[in-house]
Amino acid sequence: MKNGRIFITVPDFESSKKWNTFKDHEEIPEGTFAPLSGPEKGLPHSFFTKEEAQKLFSKFKNLQLNLDDHGRWIAQASK
Repeated sequence: MKNGRIFITVPDFESSKKWNTFKDHEEIPEGTFAPLSGPEKGLPHSFFTKEEAQKLFSKFKNLQLNLDDHGRWIAQASK
């Protein structure tokens, strides 16, 4: 869509070390973890450093990337 906008959150890599859900996990590829117990057992979750998040949204304009209090990168941008 021309002139579209995005607002999305992706988890910060450091959160993978702090969130209880991921205390016992399997690393699938680098930066992607699957909990070994709990309600999200086996469900892959990808985590991103700031640099990776910037690269992920690099094709968008006016990117604003902020880390919230819950360990998520908040990305706002336009196409």
